[in-house]
Amino acid sequence: MSNATGSAAQVSDTETEAGARLRVVQGGKAGGAAHLEAWLDWQCKMIAGVHRGAVFRVSDGNLQASCVYFPESNRNEIEQPTSTVRRLAEQALKSAQPQKLQNIDVPELDNSRADTVCLPINLSGVGYVVCVVLAPRSQSQLAAVEQLLQWGGVWLTSLEQRDSQQSDGHADSGVLRDMLQTRDLYTACVLLANKLCSEYECERVSVGLLERMNIKLVAISQLADVDRKQQLIRTMEAAMSESADQETALQWPVAKTSPVDRLSAHQQLANENGQLTVCTVPITSNSGVVGVALMERDSEKPFTKTDLSTCSDAVSGCATVIDLLADAERGFWSRSLRRLRSGSRAAISSKSKGGRWKIGLAALCSLLVMFFPVTHRVSAKASIEGADKQVLVAPQGGYVKSAHFRAGDLVESGQVLATLDDRDLLIDKNKWEGELNKLKTSFSQALTTRDRSQIGLLQAKKQQVSAELELVEQKLQRTQVTAPFSGVLVAGDLNQSLGAPVEIGQTLFEIASLEDFRLLLAVSEQDVARIESGQVSRVRLSSMPGNPFDATVEELIPVSVQDDGKNVFRLQA
Repeated sequence: MSNATGSAAQVSDTETEAGARLRVVQGGKAGGAAHLEAWLDWQCKMIAGVHRGAVFRVSDGNLQASCVYFPESNRNEIEQPTSTVRRLAEQALKSAQPQKLQNIDVPELDNSRADTVCLPINLSGVGYVVCVVLAPRSQSQLAAVEQLLQWGGVWLTSLEQRDSQQSDGHADSGVLRDMLQTRDLYTACVLLANKLCSEYECERVSVGLLERMNIKLVAISQLADVDRKQQLIRTMEAAMSESADQETALQWPVAKTSPVDRLSAHQQLANENGQLTVCTVPITSNSGVVGVALMERDSEKPFTKTDLSTCSDAVSGCATVIDLLADAERGFWSRSLRRLRSGSRAAISSKSKGGRWKIGLAALCSLLVMFFPVTHRVSAKASIEGADKQVLVAPQGGYVKSAHFRAGDLVESGQVLATLDDRDLLIDKNKWEGELNKLKTSFSQALTTRDRSQIGLLQAKKQQVSAELELVEQKLQRTQVTAPFSGVLVAGDLNQSLGAPVEIGQTLFEIASLEDFRLLLAVSEQDVARIESGQVSRVRLSSMPGNPFDATVEELIPVSVQDDGKNVFRLQA
């Protein structure tokens, strides 16, 4: 609220046109008309560039014929039924909403362009419609003018209430004027508490405000701060809540006919404070209960019905100011939710069908939104692997002779990736080839001599040596590590290990296919319940957020594992 008011002050720094001051009548008119003229003159001094202005009283839903004008020299012009000011005032009264129009033609100003602000003011049963025609300005400045008029409307209504109270014998102490000048919710509540404390000779007066359906104690008379750690504060808030829930003034002790079970918190507070008389009065504005005032004084001077009545009238006069200050200090979402709740309650309680149709339409839209499918986003640690992946290991022990590729290289099927040292195997091959030649020679001689026993023995040895030779040749072939299929090497670099020994079964390379991929996810336990096999998803990787991929959930392993202190489930897609 302070920001909006500050903007209004910036708009109103310049003086109005010379000779456009409205003379405030000090005598010869009713007090209400004098208040209206004084208020309109004050507003025109605060707002720069005002050409026309008027304040209309509202009676039985219609504009009264009499009103006050600015400047007074244009009274006859503004009183015309077709005048721009009266026509816009009737529109604002009919819509019951503020009307702001920018850059429109005004016939009374020789068809010059101007801005207009019209708003109805209805506080505590007093109804007005305010309309001003002013020089063009920005939208934010026009909103600041509307805010200034709304604040001024609170002051105008307070003047009417003060006159009414003075006529009944109840003089106003000026606390409402002081609250309007503070522009601070806490200070306004302290002022109200101190006024009630002195007016009704209380030991202590506390003011609590409604916050999220609960009463929170804000200010205590003659105290600069509230220690919320005390048990007494919670007991006081409970007593205030009883009055807010029942929306009526309550006191303890009560008459024998009153329901004691609905005043348990009042009784507890009175006992804790040494049998003091406790009285709670709800602070009610047009939007409902905004807070509660709690008064405590000596049990020898209990509160009377007159005290309750006059106190209710006093806090009701300040309720609107407190409501506006509290609304200004709320956040955007809290303010919007409160206005929506208030509008819904008013529409439901209204006799017109239009409000109820709006509520029904809003409920239907809410149901449609609830059943409308939306995209759910899940964040998880992810890794991408090839669908086909194979590990290449050392087929036999030996030494690394050469390496032709390393991790990250693309290879084709059958390409030699690395070669193991084959010198020992070549020696073994020559050895077994020589042995086989010797056996062939001996076998030929045995055939010549027809020695059957020798032929059988040599034939068995020949088969044994041939098997050994075939084994050596197979080992020679396995000294070349080849790619089983086309893909990319994801692991393995033997360029830095030439001549190093390797053991049989030792991992040399890992190769993955580039045709299909699978996605491995570590999904949090809070999100895993929404994931099922077969779901189609859209994947965005943090390394490539601009290139989404389509993925299909294949398998969810129903066993959780620990990852960075959290339970996660493995998911393959």
